Amino acid sequence: MSIRKSGKRKKPDWKVHGPGLTIIFGGLLLGMGTCFLNGGTLSHTMGEVGKAVNLTINNVRSPDNLPEGLTASGYYVIGVNNKASGWAEASRAALLKAISADTSKVDGQIGKYGHNARVFLKTSLPLEPTSKDAEQANIAALNQANPAKSASMFRAVINKYPRFEWPMGNLSSIYLDENELDLAEEMINKSLEINPDYLNGLKNKVALKVRQRKYKEAQAALQHSLDLLGPPEELEHGMREVYDELFQLQAIKLR
Repeated sequence: MSIRKSGKRKKPDWKVHGPGLTIIFGGLLLGMGTCFLNGGTLSHTMGEVGKAVNLTINNVRSPDNLPEGLTASGYYVIGVNNKASGWAEASRAALLKAISADTSKVDGQIGKYGHNARVFLKTSLPLEPTSKDAEQANIAALNQANPAKSASMFRAVINKYPRFEWPMGNLSSIYLDENELDLAEEMINKSLEINPDYLNGLKNKVALKVRQRKYKEAQAALQHSLDLLGPPEELEHGMREVYDELFQLQAIKLR
C-alpha cells in the first residue's frame, strides 16, 4: 500500500490525561505514560480541525450524528477524541469516514490521515462492534474514584460482554497498579486472545513481563507494538505520541 506524501507535519498541541505506570528496566525507572486506560480526556487545539473539535465537545457520540463534508483530518480528530472519551463505535464511524475522505478515487492511494485512521482502528478500537450499553458500562467503571469499585465493575462488564477487550485492558491496569501480577496476566492474555493487535494490551504485557523479569517476552511485545504503528514519519497526533513512548522503551536494553 502506498501513502501519499503531504506537506510538513505541524505537531498539534494535545495531551492525554490519565494514570501512568512506572516500571523498571535494568534499574532505570521509567514512566510508561498515560495510555494504559481506555478512557480519559483528550484536549486538542489545531486550527485546521477546530470545527471537528467543537463537534466532539458537543457530544458526537453516535455514528448517526457525524457531520458531512469534513476533511479527513476533521474526521480523524473526532475519531481520536471519541475513543478517548470511551465511545468506540462513534470513533469507528469517524475513522472510517477519514479513510474514505483520504483515499484517492483515481489510484486508490491513501493520505496520511487515512493511513493513521487505519492504524488507529486496528490497534486501539475493539475488534468487534460494541453496544452502547457496553461502552457506557466501561465508562462508568473507569470513572470510579475507588480502584476496588472500578475493578468490581470492570469484572461485571467482562462477564456480560466477554468479547469486549477494553474493560479487560482497564482491569489489567488496576491489577498492575496493585501488583496482582497473576490476575493482570489473565486479563492481558484474554484481551490479546480477542485482538492480538490491541495496543493497550500489548503495552500492559510489556509492563507485566518486565516485572516478571521475562525480558525477552517484554521485548517481543514491544517490537510487535512498534511494528503495528509502522514508520514514525507517517504518524499523526494520536499515533505519533504512542510511537515516541514505545521508542523510548525500545532504546533501553532488556536483559
